[in-house]
Amino acid sequence: SRFFFFFCVMLMAVKQRRITMDNKNSSRRIQPLYDSKGCIMSLIEIEYDDNGHEIKYTKYNLDGSKDWWIEKEYDENGNEIKYICYNSDGSIAIWSETEYDCKGDQQAFTEYYPHGSIKRIREYDKDKNIIKCTYYNPDGEIVSVKDEVYHKQYEKKI
Repeated sequence: SRFFFFFCVMLMAVKQRRITMDNKNSSRRIQPLYDSKGCIMSLIEIEYDDNGHEIKYTKYNLDGSKDWWIEKEYDENGNEIKYICYNSDGSIAIWSETEYDCKGDQQAFTEYYPHGSIKRIREYDKDKNIIKCTYYNPDGEIVSVKDEVYHKQYEKKI
């Protein structure tokens, strides 16, 4: 296919260090993922909308096949409101929805199992800190509840 040919040409160019495929002015960016020995393991393709928001993130195997991909949706204020992670066969692996208040502050993050039951809910305080995280099993039963304060400014638990 045309994409596989493009993929092979890009992979060879990256391997030969001729291009980095990191054009900030493009709506699409391709970058290699390296293993601990510096060898290319796979390629990541990132697609952006006209506002610069990442809308699709695709991981390709070295043979050009899709390993998995994520699609994201944003509200009119540019807040990420939904992401869906797909398996290589196109089935949903996991998905989430994020809620915001009228000021654009994140209020809740809900992650779902592929069949639609809730996997995890994170709740936030007015300062955007995670204050509670509730985990569920696939049958919808609560597995654990973690009351914690996670301060985004310092990126650590308090």
